[in-house]
Amino acid sequence: MELGKAGKDRQNFRDGGSMNWKLGFFRLWIVASACWAAVVAWLFYIAVVAPRSLAALQDACIEARRAEPALGSPFDCFAKGMNFDYVLPLGPIVAKYLALAAGPMLVAFLFWFVGAWVVAGFYRRRSKR
Repeated sequence: MELGKAGKDRQNFRDGGSMNWKLGFFRLWIVASACWAAVVAWLFYIAVVAPRSLAALQDACIEARRAEPALGSPFDCFAKGMNFDYVLPLGPIVAKYLALAAGPMLVAFLFWFVGAWVVAGFYRRRSKR
């Protein structure tokens, strides 16, 4: 049975060979970055999208009660409290959350390169003699 490159690498590692640390840490960075982006997206939804949809529902309720007074007082639409999040411009909020999502990922990637450069400085260079 013929093993591919990945199969040979796994067999080499099981037999006491060395690990590919660079590829392993790169994959770890990708997974951690995806998880971080998912957490920031969830926070964005909870903090920005959900309150704006609630504000839209409140506005629709108010308009319906103004048009048909038999539905009740427009102030009954604020049972969950007044929400004015929709008056804030969305652009700066999105920029803040994008920076929160991308910033730590890029900083971690930069630290990896700096760390690799520092560690590489401790190895002896082979002379061309």
